[in-house]
Amino acid sequence: MLISGILITPQRNNSVLALDSKWIEVIPSKAGQQWLDKDSLNKITETKISIHTRFRPHSSKNKANLEDIDYIMNIDCLNKLYFDESIDGINQFTKNWKNSEGDLLIDETIESACSY
Repeated sequence: MLISGILITPQRNNSVLALDSKWIEVIPSKAGQQWLDKDSLNKITETKISIHTRFRPHSSKNKANLEDIDYIMNIDCLNKLYFDESIDGINQFTKNWKNSEGDLLIDETIESACSY
């Protein structure tokens, strides 16, 4: 007897996820939208934190279905510096502190994360 089944995998509904009470939206920019997971905030030192963030790039003609990108960001709140600890679950080997280089979305992310 042959039994066939259909495996249904729910699509990830990012808008619902982003509206969850622990996700805080940062002011969007031309590059896209960013959220902070307030519940993931971890104080490393008196002036340094780590936090889970999610970035959704704005779609373009070439990339209609862009996926969200998850980051674990380490942030130096005193000096307004950051580095990405991991991107989409992949640990980053280069962990050099850097500034936002004028990227308004990163500036807003640092400002928002450091305000908690």
